[in-house]
Amino acid sequence: MPIRYIGIDRNEPVGKHVGVPLFAMASYTARIFCLLSIMIHPIRGAVPAVAGGGSHSVYLQQDGVARVGGYYSGGGTFKMLKGDGETPVVVLNEVTAVSAGVNHSLFLKEDGSVWAEGYNRTGELGDGTNTARSAPVKVMDGVRAISAGGFHSFFLKSDNTLWAAGRNFDGQLADGTKTDRRTPVKVMENVAAMSGGWFLSLFLKIDGTVLAMGDNSSGQLGLGNNVDPVTVATVPITGVVGLAAGSDHSFFLKSDGTVWATGYNSSGQLGDGSRTSRRTPFHILDGIKAVSAAENHSLFLTYGGEVLAVGSNEFGKLGDGTTVPRLNPVSIMTGVQAVAAGRHHSLFLKTDGSVLASGFIDKESTPLPVPIHLVPDSGESWRQAEFDEQASDPAVSGWTADPDGDGVPNLLERAFNMPPKAPMRDLVGPDSGSGLPSVVLETSVFDGTNLVARYVRLRAAENPGFRYALEFSSAPGTAGQWNPWLGTEIVESIDGKWQRVTVRKRTDSATEDFVRVRVTVTP
Repeated sequence: MPIRYIGIDRNEPVGKHVGVPLFAMASYTARIFCLLSIMIHPIRGAVPAVAGGGSHSVYLQQDGVARVGGYYSGGGTFKMLKGDGETPVVVLNEVTAVSAGVNHSLFLKEDGSVWAEGYNRTGELGDGTNTARSAPVKVMDGVRAISAGGFHSFFLKSDNTLWAAGRNFDGQLADGTKTDRRTPVKVMENVAAMSGGWFLSLFLKIDGTVLAMGDNSSGQLGLGNNVDPVTVATVPITGVVGLAAGSDHSFFLKSDGTVWATGYNSSGQLGDGSRTSRRTPFHILDGIKAVSAAENHSLFLTYGGEVLAVGSNEFGKLGDGTTVPRLNPVSIMTGVQAVAAGRHHSLFLKTDGSVLASGFIDKESTPLPVPIHLVPDSGESWRQAEFDEQASDPAVSGWTADPDGDGVPNLLERAFNMPPKAPMRDLVGPDSGSGLPSVVLETSVFDGTNLVARYVRLRAAENPGFRYALEFSSAPGTAGQWNPWLGTEIVESIDGKWQRVTVRKRTDSATEDFVRVRVTVTP
């Protein structure tokens, strides 16, 4: 079957997709085209995030993959280990938000569905049972935000109604009762945000009113007393845009970047330089972008990406290299985009996508910051290895650059294991470990004519942010006519990094079939 070079595809918008060479093979009356296209912006809208629970951590990658490490503990002999307790394992895809309670986790997917896993003694998963779940189960649809309290959960729906499930001994569900709920119940309307603490809850209404409910034994609701409210009460504070409820203390983040604190302060977790508990919100810091509160320590993220930590420092969870408690916030690190305080540990999501952790991550942990590489490096190590001193020059090492002039940009050179500095247009053969995808027709008296597509791809463990998608079309010029391959893939191991993928699809030799391998990469 002769190979014919067709040219450069420019049908897709410049800046979104970059056209690359088309190769065609002809056989009988069919014409089969293999189109390779690339996308160099995020394939999903998920924002990387971290969440700290009791003895587990939840990580959301840029590509929408959610991972969990550590374990859920139900007391006694019950312990649900995630992976080996040290290496986070993938639990769900297409996730846009995560939240962690003491022994459960919530995941919000792109389609608005909520999934939950972990311990479930008081119905905190909201799946209608008290059964512990070792893998995520679907809870409800139409949700835009989630918050896991200590042993309860909140679900904010697209219509701004708030739904709750789980433990309710202190009335923290705000449904007017102290009855635990195994299935989410509607508790409030016109809600903008919420935060679940261990046994308390904070709510921000669309009109800016701040409400509170649940345990108030240490003044953590900020009502000026330590009496548990009989009904949802209004907190005397204005200008609030963010909430953070801990075990026995709370924070209110205002639109001017100031943070106000209230509640229990035995370890200095309020950050006011004392161990004096507060019953009314008290101003403690300026220039703050985000706050995270745990059992007895707190983390603050400034607009400049600096992390400040305060409170108990058992197991070195503040991340300052010591186990000395801090009554005043101390600077931990810079270059951070998100923080999460767990019961005995802290998580720091860096702007480069890497995650650092400190404290008692699991029973084998050490009380020192430990690097956890969870997100792809987007090929930075590959660029350095291939281009050395020119690795930082986008004209040479950029994904859309073509330093060898063979019409195949660096992204595809990397994606299909080809040399970026030496011209190469070979198609993938039966024994090849590199090359552009190939497409052939095979005929058999038993099953007629089959379209056979073959390509190489990086193994998931070695995958620096790449995603491969084989797609078919009979009308590629028509919007929405590319369909993903949903059939069986034959995957062969090439070596420790690469795999060869082969698919077969029945085709009518009298018509045109178009095939493409779409390669995407997270930044």
